[in-house]
Amino acid sequence: MQVIASTSYSRAIQGLYYPLDYHNNSECSWLVKIEDKFDFPFGGYVIKVMFNVFEMQAGFPSCLHDYLAFYDGYSVASPLPGSYCGTVHPEVIYSTGKNLYLKFQTDNTQSLLEDSA
Repeated sequence: MQVIASTSYSRAIQGLYYPLDYHNNSECSWLVKIEDKFDFPFGGYVIKVMFNVFEMQAGFPSCLHDYLAFYDGYSVASPLPGSYCGTVHPEVIYSTGKNLYLKFQTDNTQSLLEDSA
């Protein structure tokens, strides 16, 4: 799914079944792009991501099971600033350019509901 970022309003991105628990073996991705009219000749705009709610299956010591990954560019081939799971997330994520690719991946083990029971 493509999401156009704008200076005039905020956009919320949420999981397919939110506020219900997410499903096993799921993959969702979003390409967040800065609105074309802000790309040239002005440039210099970046994407800022802030979290209201973040709760996934924990995967310690690293996010082995379910995760949300941020790629600083337009695909998974772009640099990976971070991948997050459990309830730990950064306060804010910034892109370095006009694109930010998000990938939400779940495995076939416990869902959040089963994990917290």
